[in-house]
Amino acid sequence: MVKKNKRELRHQGRQYSIKEGIFASIKSSFGDYYTSPFAIATKMSNPFIMMMSAITGILGPLTQTFGSRLMEKYSRKKIVVKAVFLEALIWLPMITLAILFYKNIFTEIIPLSILLIFSIYIIIGNIAIPVWFSWMGDLVDEKYRGQWFSLHLYLLLSPKLNPVLLSYLL
Repeated sequence: MVKKNKRELRHQGRQYSIKEGIFASIKSSFGDYYTSPFAIATKMSNPFIMMMSAITGILGPLTQTFGSRLMEKYSRKKIVVKAVFLEALIWLPMITLAILFYKNIFTEIIPLSILLIFSIYIIIGNIAIPVWFSWMGDLVDEKYRGQWFSLHLYLLLSPKLNPVLLSYLL
C-alpha cells in the first residue's frame, strides 16, 4: 500500500468535499424544499406552518454554536460523518409519516410529528456546519481559501440556479 503525503490527502479531501457538496445541494433541492408543501398537504394549520419556517432561523444558529463546541471533545470527521448519517436516517420517520397519511392512519398527530421530526432534522444538519467549515479551512491553503470556497459555493448553488435561469430564458 502506497502512503499518500499530506498534500495529496488534502487534495483528495477537497475533491470529496466538492462531490459531497453537490449531493447535499441535490438533497436539499429534493428534500428540504418539499417539507412545507408536505406539511400543507397533511392539513397542517397556519401557525404550525409558520413555526416550521421559523425553526430553520432559530434552531439552526443555536445548534451551530453547540456544534462548534463539540470540536473541543471529538474529531471533526467523526462529528460530520455522524451528523450526515443521522440527517439521512431522519428521513425514514418522515417517509413513514407520508405512508401513514396516505393510508389515512393517525392523521391527527401527523402535523405535530412533522414539526418535531423537521426540528430534529434541522438540529442534526446544523451541528455539522461549523465543524465542516473548520475542517475545510485546514484542508485548503490560506492563500487559496477564498477562491476554493467561492468555487465550492458555485458548485453547490448551480443545481439550484440552473433551472431558474433556464425557466427565465424559456
